[in-house]
Amino acid sequence: MAVGPDRVPVIPDGIENYSDFWRWPFWTTRRQPFVRDYRNAVERRKADLVAATQNINDDAVSIIVNRDMLGLRGALQNGQLTARDVVSAYVKRAIQVDEKLNCITEFIRNPIERAAALDEEVQAGRMRRGPLFGIPFSIKSNFHVEGYYTTNGLASTLREAPQPETCALVQFLINQGAIPICLTNVPQGLLAYVTSNPLHGTTKNPWKLTHTPGGSSGGEAALIAAGGAVFGVGNDLVGSLRIPAAFCGLTTLKPSQNRLPERGMNAGPPEVGQLGLSSGFFTRTVEEQNFLLRLVFGNVYGPLDEHRLRNVPGLQQYDVQPNVIQQNDIQQNDIQREEDHRRNGQLPVILYMYNDEFSPVVPSNESAVRTVIEELTIRHEAEFEFRKFCLSDLAPGEENNGEDYSFKIAETLFKNVMPDNGNGMSALYCNEPWDKFMWLFIFLLKMKSLGWWVNYITSSTLGQRFLKWISPRFACLARSTIRPNDDVASEAHELETEDIRNRWTKHWHDNNVFALVCPSFITPAQPPNYPAKLATGTFMTGLFNLFDVPAGIVPVGRVSQQDEVALNERFETRSDKLLKWQKEAAQNTRGLPNAVQVVAGMGREEDCLRVMRMIEDVSEGVPRLTWDPAARTFLNAQ
Repeated sequence: MAVGPDRVPVIPDGIENYSDFWRWPFWTTRRQPFVRDYRNAVERRKADLVAATQNINDDAVSIIVNRDMLGLRGALQNGQLTARDVVSAYVKRAIQVDEKLNCITEFIRNPIERAAALDEEVQAGRMRRGPLFGIPFSIKSNFHVEGYYTTNGLASTLREAPQPETCALVQFLINQGAIPICLTNVPQGLLAYVTSNPLHGTTKNPWKLTHTPGGSSGGEAALIAAGGAVFGVGNDLVGSLRIPAAFCGLTTLKPSQNRLPERGMNAGPPEVGQLGLSSGFFTRTVEEQNFLLRLVFGNVYGPLDEHRLRNVPGLQQYDVQPNVIQQNDIQQNDIQREEDHRRNGQLPVILYMYNDEFSPVVPSNESAVRTVIEELTIRHEAEFEFRKFCLSDLAPGEENNGEDYSFKIAETLFKNVMPDNGNGMSALYCNEPWDKFMWLFIFLLKMKSLGWWVNYITSSTLGQRFLKWISPRFACLARSTIRPNDDVASEAHELETEDIRNRWTKHWHDNNVFALVCPSFITPAQPPNYPAKLATGTFMTGLFNLFDVPAGIVPVGRVSQQDEVALNERFETRSDKLLKWQKEAAQNTRGLPNAVQVVAGMGREEDCLRVMRMIEDVSEGVPRLTWDPAARTFLNAQ
């Protein structure tokens, strides 16, 4: 694309379809010098990489890109492949798939030259290969990287200076020999699960281009699923890792907070309540996930890498808890032997939940859990007891305004997402255009932050009756408010959060629970115009940020024709507007990835990984997407 000092590059798939009412603020913003300079620099950097990789054979690229991470690592470690070869191949593939998906915000400067320099250092004997030597990875664009902007899809942030230093987690990976190649797209303001913003445009799901890859780490998930990087780095507040992984057929694990360093990123909402914020990785398999996590947690490569870890600024300040994830290979299933979890001769319990009682899940996602539990029961009944679980088990017989106990948990969760009643998030969108797929979310956010009187009306008896007529879930979201400067209400909310957490922990301990298997989300991947309407669906993932426990995603198959038939015949909307939208969003999803969610006790990531591997072993999983360079499309996508 031609660029020059007097022309601003077209924002791909972004503002063009806005009505004039929503378009005019960006019409002036995009012509500001800071926006023009940023876009020109991004395009020049991309053009340089296009030129550097144009002579690389596509077949040679496919041979490298189609290797799994651990096989690729082995070839790099023994000198079969050079870092330059691998990084060049992935840069070319990333450029190709980005043209289709719009998942990259900008490329890192000179990644191929960095790889060549590493090769030279190794060949000269001046350094040894690190455990991630030559492996290209991508970074969610809300992580701080020295010399780059952290925009979160907001043009006004370009008025600020680029980040002065790289965050601890990314720097650690670089110190281990990994090479960052690009930053990836996020939702406007970050707090949404549709990856779209006026500055960088809308990211598409590689499995079906008319659908979203999820969010807020949607750019990462789309790129990794498309084969544009070996692994990706993201973070999770109410499902920002897990929703994209489920939508794109990837594996991820959200650790308990502070298991990985959280400093050096823009988390999105200026103020977050008692929710566990966690960084994590996107990989294709549980084994790859295990390798990366124990590399950070356990420092299993000896004194050299321990020295590298301690020399990462900020990393040693966190409770990393080395050696929690065992050094044994995960496929041996000996991360934790079952006898360690027996109590009074009783087997450890794996709970399973078909839906969360707040947001009913569609049949495809419920069926995934049923199938997995049936297979696990056959193969592991001598090791575990399998028991059905409902959130109402945490408070038998208790109700909340005539509703199930899950509504009380949901109300508490939504208050924690915006403890300032949305004022901070609303301020992010001042003097910004509203993204075409997020305008409803932003509008409701603005209404919520107008003043206490709006919340008084929506929380009143008459207001709640009206909102429940639309949807009980929408009514719950509307009344999830804390009046500003109301210390009594804030203290009551904190006690309520603590009480719910204590009930969860007590139930987990009293029943000798090892793990929980539940749906990954309320639907498979959705068209991009639905996430703003179905924001309450994040309860399925945000629940485990509220409890601050590890939670992972395992792809188990693809949505079938039977799932689509069951959606139309069995999924009841009961005149509920949100359920009608949910049913619409799940139409025409045949062939899209389907996954389950695995949850373990706080700080027990190794338990979560063990059950994830068990599920991976009994499931068909999803195939790797195949890119056709000539046709510039994915051959086995929908």
